[in-house]
Amino acid sequence: MKHLILLGATGVFMRRLLPRLIQIKQLSITLIARDLSKLERLKKSSTLYSNVDLLALDKDAEGFAQVLAYLKPDILINGAGPYEFSNSLDCFKIASVCCEIGCDYIDLADNREFVSHFHESLDNLAKASKVVLVTGASSVPALSNAVVEHYQKEFSELSDVAIGICPGNQTERGLGTVSSILSYVGQPFTQWIDGRFKPVYGWQNLRKYKFEHSIGTRWLANCDVPDLELLPKQYPQLQSVSFQAGLEVSLMHIGLWALSWLTRMHWVNNWRRYAKPLVRVSRWMESWGSDDGAMFVELKGLPSKKRATRKRCSKATLPSKAILRWQLIAKKGRGPHVPTIAAELTVKRLLSDRLPCGAYPCTGFLKLDDFRKVLDALGIVHISSRNGFSPIEGDA
Repeated sequence: MKHLILLGATGVFMRRLLPRLIQIKQLSITLIARDLSKLERLKKSSTLYSNVDLLALDKDAEGFAQVLAYLKPDILINGAGPYEFSNSLDCFKIASVCCEIGCDYIDLADNREFVSHFHESLDNLAKASKVVLVTGASSVPALSNAVVEHYQKEFSELSDVAIGICPGNQTERGLGTVSSILSYVGQPFTQWIDGRFKPVYGWQNLRKYKFEHSIGTRWLANCDVPDLELLPKQYPQLQSVSFQAGLEVSLMHIGLWALSWLTRMHWVNNWRRYAKPLVRVSRWMESWGSDDGAMFVELKGLPSKKRATRKRCSKATLPSKAILRWQLIAKKGRGPHVPTIAAELTVKRLLSDRLPCGAYPCTGFLKLDDFRKVLDALGIVHISSRNGFSPIEGDA
């Protein structure tokens, strides 16, 4: 029996992850959060939770490391954040504590700098401590990376990757998620364009994208995520990598775009400080829209020989790029389950065949087929379509 700690257990995503972890018989589980009353309500919400232990503890409290050492966990999932990078190891405090006590660590970080600096900051410490530290066990970069890895073999030359996420307006959202988005609204960051990093701005470059399964067309805008840093390194042949997100209600999406200009004009330094009032405003509009969310990954490039179309071309005619579109459709409020799947799969990998010691992003070791099984069990649709490919048996 392995002891697992769920830190930040009352958060939006951890509450979705817990029912699936409970079903893993090799685990005993302790839930940790700052508010004991919330923990008690969570435990009472289902008979499944009767055997979990509760502990009210602030991750920033003095003696946090000593309490964890006393509990002797084998695995800790950090759902408390905040996943913000700084030039000291303080931002990786919880992962560092796990090294000290010999505990494997998983987080759901989607902050670009946090995930990108995780390996170089902690890898030597993790190897010396003989533990596994995994960051980014979320929709990005874990699921998005698995999609790219699965389908890139259909291209002889993969040139472009575009990723996007659009949650439903009625989907529950936590303060941490909203704060993360607001932190880069109007802020400059780099994106891989024409084979090199070029500056773009958060929540700008508006465009519309059409989803399948009655989701329809939704607005998108620039967001800063780990994939923008990781994918150009994994696939050096790429000419462009982009990530955009969108709000279902056009008024809210365009309103946030307008706020981004106030930052670009230096009228507002950072919208993160206004996260609480903006969350309250968004809740006034909760009845608008739906609870249907979606995600896409698009790959473009020259198809492999077995996937190339059989059109006859003159020598002067250059082959056009083929496009593979993968979409995920999460209806009836199932969207918040998606960012938790990679953490569940990583726990199962640690229990079945130990991952190599070290500190690294949640990329490469989880396959799309692993995600598919969980998505199917949750009733979340995932489909792919192709343009410019010759069809072969088994397309999916």
